[in-house]
Amino acid sequence: KVTDAGLDMMDMNIYFENGEKMNVAIQKNFRQGEESRVIDLPGNRRRIARIEFLYDTKGVLRGKANVLVFGRK
Repeated sequence: KVTDAGLDMMDMNIYFENGEKMNVAIQKNFRQGEESRVIDLPGNRRRIARIEFLYDTKGVLRGKANVLVFGRK
């Protein structure tokens, strides 16, 4: 979910504790308060070490966008 300002999201890289990496193409222009689709992470159970986002901010005068990440089992 994008809060506080809008942004243009291109890609997301998910790094797992076991060393695996998954690239997810997002290609979406998010408005403030908008959420992405549910992103399924196929494969065995793994723990996420970190997530990197490739994005462009919009409307810097309106403030900085924040990205919230939610997970479910």
